[in-house]
Amino acid sequence: MADRILIPFEGEGSGVEELTWGQHMVWEAILACGSSMHMSGVTQLAEGATLEEVVAKWRFVMSRYQAIRTRLRLGADGRALQAVASSGEIPLEIVDAGDGDPAEVAEAVRARYEATNFDSPTASAPSCCWRMWPPGIP
Repeated sequence: MADRILIPFEGEGSGVEELTWGQHMVWEAILACGSSMHMSGVTQLAEGATLEEVVAKWRFVMSRYQAIRTRLRLGADGRALQAVASSGEIPLEIVDAGDGDPAEVAEAVRARYEATNFDSPTASAPSCCWRMWPPGIP
């Protein structure tokens, strides 16, 4: 079972600018290979971590770091641009491991995310975080 909640965030700075040379190189590689070239992993949370703590941490991270609030946008002329959002919402997918091994279920979710290309460059907010809850965790 998976549920999704939206985590609102606000942070300093926003705008749309040209890609940096590094961003441009990555964008060209993405176009060449036809993949979003994800950076993903699975991390176990501390014993007793609550949903409220996870939400608060993601809200802080999204609010604090402009790089995480940066999206790819395509200009009217088709050029790739970077757009930093000063506010928005990020979805948090909550997956119930049920009777399964939480580590195995988490790896399957990670693999699913990695196999899925990023959403449209015209989307308005970042979207790609999730948390695995073992049975009995609040």
